[in-house]
Amino acid sequence: MSLTALARDAWTGALDLVFAPVCVGCKRLISTDDPERVVCRVCWARCRPVPAPRCPRCWGTLPTQVVRDRGAVVGVRGDDGDDGDDGDDDRLTDSVDSSDSAERENCVDRSAHGSSTADRPAAGGGSGGHPSADPPSSSAPRSSPPPAPKCRACAEWPAAVRVVRSAFVMGDGVRSLVHALKYRGWEAAAGPMAARMAALPWPRDVTDEADVAAAVPTTPVRLRERGYDQAALLARELAARTGRAFDPDCLARTRETASQTTLHPSERRANVAGAFAVPAARRRTVEGRHVMLVDDVWTTGATALSCAGALLDAGARVVSVATFARVFPELERPVPALRRGTGT
Repeated sequence: MSLTALARDAWTGALDLVFAPVCVGCKRLISTDDPERVVCRVCWARCRPVPAPRCPRCWGTLPTQVVRDRGAVVGVRGDDGDDGDDGDDDRLTDSVDSSDSAERENCVDRSAHGSSTADRPAAGGGSGGHPSADPPSSSAPRSSPPPAPKCRACAEWPAAVRVVRSAFVMGDGVRSLVHALKYRGWEAAAGPMAARMAALPWPRDVTDEADVAAAVPTTPVRLRERGYDQAALLARELAARTGRAFDPDCLARTRETASQTTLHPSERRANVAGAFAVPAARRRTVEGRHVMLVDDVWTTGATALSCAGALLDAGARVVSVATFARVFPELERPVPALRRGTGT
């Protein structure tokens, strides 16, 4: 072990004697053996990922749809046809139970061996000599379910906005971490939070092409109040963990905006319209590139989409968005606290 590492461990141990590590979420002590000394494992366990089925583009939740074939349930999928798998294949996987398969085989067997020519109608007509339709064949392909509508939440987005991904659903546990970073000065929380964002599943083209990260800029007033931009901290940590470049000055606000907290979705869009731009000196950073835009929370997407528009206007080819939390009012419900040591 190098002298630098020894000195760092000694300094950390000395700090533990005076300032025991405390979770920023629940305020409880964290074991000194825990590699993540900012957020405890119980608080991470209370953070819920975005549930499936999800829109593969905007990551919004979709109503489930039971798919039936001849009265039997053969699968469940979202309204966009996604069966909940995050892979590239969104086709519905059919599942027919073995008893149904056996019954079909028996029907075929009886048709082939147990019927005589006398029992079969004459070719070209029935008993009255009139043409009749052939009886339905058991081997005929099953009718496919009708096409389901696509996700409407992202239908009107610019085509160059590739995908959005969020690590967790906003809830009590997630909110405490966001507020610790955003309002309580816990800059160290950005590292563990960005580590969860780095583990998000992305389409292969995003993984291969998005080589520069940009942060949604806060207002100058909030920057003076807090001393840092929480989105920039997340973007820096995410870029370091995924091998991307990060330019903290890639995006800038062109004017002050009111707080988005109490605004209606349409008011949010109007509030941030034209509020962001890429400085002329930074255009080379984004021209022709796939940019990964980073923010702490996605609520309605108004701020992130306004920033994406500014990046595209400056010459960016594609923009994808990564956030730590995503607001789903219909999914926000209290998560019961886990009792330590019991796993329940």
